[in-house]
Amino acid sequence: MTSSMNTPLHHHSKTPLGKPKVAPNPKASHVPKSSSLDQAENLTIKSNNNNPFPEIQIDEYMTLKAKKINKALFEGAAVPLILQYPTLPNHEGERVHGTLCIASCELVGGNESSVMPLACAAEMLVTLALNRALLCYAVEHMATKTKNVSPDRLVRAIGEISSAVGTRGVLAGRIMEINSKGKDVSLSELDFIKRLRCGKLIEASVVCGVLIGGGSEEDIEKLRKYGKCVGLAYQVWDDILDNMKKKKEAGDDEATYPKLMGVAGAKRYAKELVAEANQELAYFDSTRAAPLYHLADFLVSRHK
Repeated sequence: MTSSMNTPLHHHSKTPLGKPKVAPNPKASHVPKSSSLDQAENLTIKSNNNNPFPEIQIDEYMTLKAKKINKALFEGAAVPLILQYPTLPNHEGERVHGTLCIASCELVGGNESSVMPLACAAEMLVTLALNRALLCYAVEHMATKTKNVSPDRLVRAIGEISSAVGTRGVLAGRIMEINSKGKDVSLSELDFIKRLRCGKLIEASVVCGVLIGGGSEEDIEKLRKYGKCVGLAYQVWDDILDNMKKKKEAGDDEATYPKLMGVAGAKRYAKELVAEANQELAYFDSTRAAPLYHLADFLVSRHK
């Protein structure tokens, strides 16, 4: 690599909006170069006067992206045959991490083809607990398959997503989760555990998309905040679904949000986190930000 890690990322000039709840100003919002989001993808987009972000068919969007991620994972031989089963089930509509990675890349003007190796790696790392070999292969895949991206950005993205599963992410969170069983845990403590255990990889997926897409440091910071909130909201909602479906065994002493604040309180908390996440999107072009806006809403409205 000829570029230095200390080379600053290109910063796009822009003027952020004032208060977060103000509807985005198209002239002040980040309007990047053309990306695959502009191309016809059979997405139905509707206007909504009560919502600054255009309405899209989020189910269609997620299914479309899932199909492309699955094609890259399986048909494109991203994952060797020996690792494909049962680690990465080919279920369309369940590629949340990869889809968030692609959506954030497209938001800042990047191309889906450039970020696809990172999206695939995110999906590999989600299943890391089932097959540790995927850690090495995920890093190899990112390093060798990512094209048309500057070396400094690629190295930074690899570091971002790799750290999310190590001692600063999933591994640390899992250790803390085990040590907290049977103990009284406060909301701030539970948030800290869940952010590491589950939310960090979602945050990293979003940030990697911005890095590969050519986003500025300000873009990265705003979408990191988005990712942190969405990642935690995702886990809060998972706890709610587990509680509602009575998947937890009787006498289970694991700390969860419904146990701490009740199901109704946990639902309110998840919605508050999503609202906080979506405030960060007011800085960007509303049409390009629409997928991330609706993805966040989808994560706290799913029934499975």
